[in-house]
Amino acid sequence: MNKEDYRIPKYLDSQPVILFWELDEFILFIIIIFVSMFIRHQFIGIVIAFTVVQTFKKIKKKKHKGFLFHIGYKLGLVQIKNIPPYHIKEFGD
Repeated sequence: MNKEDYRIPKYLDSQPVILFWELDEFILFIIIIFVSMFIRHQFIGIVIAFTVVQTFKKIKKKKHKGFLFHIGYKLGLVQIKNIPPYHIKEFGD
């Protein structure tokens, strides 16, 4: 096997890479492409998908690693065990 046949990630917890995007960026791209195919505007969808993914990459670089997880928690999409929901602000009897 050559060096080019496989990729060793720099960190153990790094995301898988598909083409030249990380997994979350690739999934976002694919979702936008599928939606554009359903509404029959593929070219516009590709342009929008590239723009959204590039903007998403810039946001990911500026924010901390768990930024998306925190947004998901605030929106109620992610639930953490042993931590109450985000919308509960006061505790007491």
